Amino acid sequence: MKIQEINQILDLELPETEAQNDLSLEEIKNIFHQKLNDSLHPLQTELKKVKTQMKVITPEYEKLKNTAEGIKSNYEAQIKSLHTSYQMDKIKSGLKFKPDISVIESKGFESYLADNFSFELNESNELSIQDKSGNPIYLNGIHKPSSAQEVLNHLIKEHGLDAPNPPYEVNMSKNNNTVGGMQKKIHPRAIK
Repeated sequence: MKIQEINQILDLELPETEAQNDLSLEEIKNIFHQKLNDSLHPLQTELKKVKTQMKVITPEYEKLKNTAEGIKSNYEAQIKSLHTSYQMDKIKSGLKFKPDISVIESKGFESYLADNFSFELNESNELSIQDKSGNPIYLNGIHKPSSAQEVLNHLIKEHGLDAPNPPYEVNMSKNNNTVGGMQKKIHPRAIK
């Protein structure tokens, strides 16, 4: 092969002399390998530096990654706990306790809830209630789990902590189309 042809094919700059115009295949290989080694040497040195740096950086990266995952899971747990507390406070504010409930009765109810039930947010961010074994609570033979509001209202009634229904009011006037002059007013929760 001619040196000009080799230079064009391999993009090498081989010296063009009359004596070396016809090089053997073995000579071409040797020249090619020498040029290749010369161009690869700086790259191999750089690769060794990068590998050394990776040995140092990889453990630090793993530590940072684990720390970040720990912070993220801690943050998510705190958010979930705050949201659960908020939902629980919201439900408790709507409960109708008897007006003369004592502090001991109130704290006893709270303690009873903490000892026997667990409250968690479900997939739709609603508060759900389970027994301590993790089983949902079913009231009155309903085939779907009862809501936390329903269970708490049931417990208040069951333990005698609910507000009594106001007595019937008798109106003795003969207006408002009352029969016999008597009008009964029924508590709104009694209709349910």
